[in-house]
Amino acid sequence: MRITRRKLKMIIETFLLEEKKSAAGDCPEGVGKKQSSGPYVCPRCGKSHDKEPSVCGGCNLKYGCKYNGYDWGTAPKDQKKKNEVQHKMLQEKIKRRRKKKKRRGSKETQCPTATLDISVNTANRDRARKLDWIMYGPLNVEFPGKYWKKIAAKWGTSPKAAKKSNCGNCVAFDRSPKMVDECIPAITSEPVADEFGVLGYCWMHHFKCHSARTCNTWAAGGPIKTDEASGEWFDRNKEGALKKEPIDTDLYKDDAG
Repeated sequence: MRITRRKLKMIIETFLLEEKKSAAGDCPEGVGKKQSSGPYVCPRCGKSHDKEPSVCGGCNLKYGCKYNGYDWGTAPKDQKKKNEVQHKMLQEKIKRRRKKKKRRGSKETQCPTATLDISVNTANRDRARKLDWIMYGPLNVEFPGKYWKKIAAKWGTSPKAAKKSNCGNCVAFDRSPKMVDECIPAITSEPVADEFGVLGYCWMHHFKCHSARTCNTWAAGGPIKTDEASGEWFDRNKEGALKKEPIDTDLYKDDAG
């Protein structure tokens, strides 16, 4: 059978017109009966409507249309439940895609060594605790001893005011999704969160610090909450963060003797 160019053009145009109508919400498989009460669950995408719609708010399918052998409006209850479940699954899938896309848009970073190696983390933490110009503490949040009085005297303020300037609101305290989900829980001997606060990563001194503690190098402006901001800190502190040895390798030299 011979088809002329003109005939072929007409066929293509007719096909495109039908596709356009379908996208606009026309019934792809004919019109079925309408139901008398809600919920009105779309058979194509599973979206549920409380009131009788003219078209589906999720995929533009006209109400009353038949789709895949199912008359929208006359489906049994079990079919409606299946469609509702389908809709929820689609919504979750969309959320995961958006989250993944957002993560791809963030700067790619690696987990700092201290979040993976407990010996490096402990050495860097002890260094921050022992050095007077850092003075990280208190060692025990529940029993702080004289720590808050000491740090308050250093800052020229009251212990009550000093407690408000803690790691949890420090500019270098990292609680970004990537740090919390992929780095901090990797290897830790204490809970990521307890009744006093949460763990985060300190970009100044390179160890996992607790939000209820503080140090003499505290700076306002935190915490770090986004992967993008965390990536910027990583770019500026990559060498220190990925260092395989503690900052002070001689910290325990006297103990070894």
